[in-house]
Amino acid sequence: MARLAAALETMENGRISGGSPFAKAYAYLRGALIAGRYPTGGRLKVGDIARELHLSPTPVREALATLSGEAIVRRHRDAGYFVPRLDAQEVADLYAMEARCLASRAVSRRRPLHAHEAGLADVAMRSVDDVRALTEWLAICSNNRVLLATVQLLNDRLSAARRAEATLWSIEELEAVWTTSARGEAAALRAIRLHLQRCIHHSREIAALVGRDKIE
Repeated sequence: MARLAAALETMENGRISGGSPFAKAYAYLRGALIAGRYPTGGRLKVGDIARELHLSPTPVREALATLSGEAIVRRHRDAGYFVPRLDAQEVADLYAMEARCLASRAVSRRRPLHAHEAGLADVAMRSVDDVRALTEWLAICSNNRVLLATVQLLNDRLSAARRAEATLWSIEELEAVWTTSARGEAAALRAIRLHLQRCIHHSREIAALVGRDKIE
């Protein structure tokens, strides 16, 4: 598991970093949005965020514009930036796209990894954060940085849906995904694809939960 965490951290550090006001605003907003600290559909007020971060409005606007380009926030003309609302079709489409991405990476390795190589053995899967880690590990196995960046972006956009998943699946159901995945890379791919297909099937319920102001 340490190897998986280190690989994910290395890729994460490749994103926007540094001590500039823009980097500070971007890192804060991206983390807050993924963690669900702003309500779905809520307006992101530049002035309030700038005061909270002790920054001028300019780097906050630049950060929001960048996040809008990543589809993590949405910009409404003459109204500012908002936390996206995902409908059932968007939720299903994002899960389906992630499934296709992970299927495409299967042809880019000559030899599947085994559980001991992946650091997956004897690890209990306790939350949907582990689902994200598993999808990104599978992308890492492809040795394709573009594919990994795409999967990471999809996971960012699915962050609210992932939190909704936690109210639909039991710990035992999530652990079953991880237990199967611990058998090796090929088993992990099958397990996560089945999980994503189930999420697509329940996209209406997930979208309804995402539409609430706060998902516990």
